[in-house]
Amino acid sequence: MSSVAGRIPTENYSTPPCLRAALTDNILLPGGRIWEPAVGDGQLAEHLSNSGFEVTGSDIRTDTNIAGQKSVDFLTAPIPSDISSIVTNPPMDKGGQLLTAFIDRGLEHLREGRLGEDGALVLLMRLDHERAKSRTAQFNQACERVVCSWRSTCFSNKPGEKSIGPIHSFVWWVWRSNNFGPSNSIYVDEPQLMGAQVVITTTMKSNRASL
Repeated sequence: MSSVAGRIPTENYSTPPCLRAALTDNILLPGGRIWEPAVGDGQLAEHLSNSGFEVTGSDIRTDTNIAGQKSVDFLTAPIPSDISSIVTNPPMDKGGQLLTAFIDRGLEHLREGRLGEDGALVLLMRLDHERAKSRTAQFNQACERVVCSWRSTCFSNKPGEKSIGPIHSFVWWVWRSNNFGPSNSIYVDEPQLMGAQVVITTTMKSNRASL
């Protein structure tokens, strides 16, 4: 996931367990169905499903390991029915234009009311992606920012597995239809994972529910 590694936008970069746990431990998602529009092999979607959410997965890719509907371009496809939030690890192309367009499309769904009155757009990004001038207006509309205070890679998917690619700092950004910024930030430590299982927090702490 770096310019050095030459990330390919349509290649599979699974969200590792520590970042999946950071999402469900610290971000209050609205009830209803989640759309995961860059589902890839489905690890994030499976984590959300195991956390008690209904999930619809799709991907622009067509290869056999896609865990959802294939050939669905998030930038042009209509939103599926009964969706209340969009949660994904979006494509992070080297130049950044695709990522910026991805955020814009999600915000369009949010502003147009397609996610309902309590809808949410939740995207995982590298910390350095905040520095792009083209995203200033987008980030100023976000209401929450969960900074993962450790460095991780999306090339390694199992707890304790040695990383085989570059590591980066990551942030979960949250936009809500009932609160367009400015954002509140929290900094969270790496979740403690038990074996190969992600520790899933099913009850949000009251102080985090008010983010």
